[in-house]
Amino acid sequence: MRKIAISILLLVLPILGHAQEYGDYALHKNTWPIKNHRIGLSVSAGCWPEWPIDDYRVKQGFGPDNDGECGLPGYYAGFHLDYAYRLSNLIKVGVFAGYTYGKDCSDKDLNPNQTNMPKYQSYSLRTRSNLVYLMPSVRFDWYRNTIFRFYSNVALGAAYVNTYGTKEDWQAPGPYSMYQIVGEEKLPSENKVAFAYHASIIGTELGTQGFSAFFEMGAGFRGMFIFGLRAGF
Repeated sequence: MRKIAISILLLVLPILGHAQEYGDYALHKNTWPIKNHRIGLSVSAGCWPEWPIDDYRVKQGFGPDNDGECGLPGYYAGFHLDYAYRLSNLIKVGVFAGYTYGKDCSDKDLNPNQTNMPKYQSYSLRTRSNLVYLMPSVRFDWYRNTIFRFYSNVALGAAYVNTYGTKEDWQAPGPYSMYQIVGEEKLPSENKVAFAYHASIIGTELGTQGFSAFFEMGAGFRGMFIFGLRAGF
């Protein structure tokens, strides 16, 4: 709990440190220097497009609907950069760039009654996917004041996707026995260039033109939950 409190304090202190800037802007907004350029750094968690892993599973003989089995729940995380240029008080254009990592696991059981084999067998496919993207973006601010912005953004571009996997063979002497791994095979990787997209319907930003923290909920190649910091110049 103490570590969480310290982390929140470290995030909030720089914003509080700009409190004088809030007041100065309110008093002198007609002559306040506007920062037209914004750079952001963020991390994300949650689902991103799963089709690279789904396609890879199908090609290796596993169905696309075997998510999160064999004791390894799938997860996706990413690191992102964004740049925006202010066209007006409500519209910004820019670019998103980043890296996203995903992994998942699937099972396929073979019953000895079906295969005429004396032992129970299972195959596991552990899949990994690395993705690098670049997308021009547009942002629209629905509401803004001196310290808070509520916005949405959309982006379209391209991504380079690398997907690879490992197949594991498991055996057990009976239906109630422990499975043991008896073999492992590294499968060939696949590389492709794909169409990339992202939309954050809900975006909130707290801070000044010089420094702010933001949170977004979206769908696409940047992830579902996005947390980050931005600086203006």
